[in-house]
Amino acid sequence: AKTGTAENAGSDHAAFICFAPFEKPEVAVSVIIEHGANTKFAMRTAKDMLSAYFENSPKTNN
Repeated sequence: AKTGTAENAGSDHAAFICFAPFEKPEVAVSVIIEHGANTKFAMRTAKDMLSAYFENSPKTNN
């Protein structure tokens, strides 16, 4: 995963990019929050997206 902050005259923009699972990637997520001020909000959004993906995807034996 990688976080990032783009400075802005108001509050900063926040970014978080990741893929999962590490060993055999099957999904990538990119979150950009304008005026997000802090990357923790982008990280939480990505976590929620990954949780929803893996909780709702069919389980395989691969």
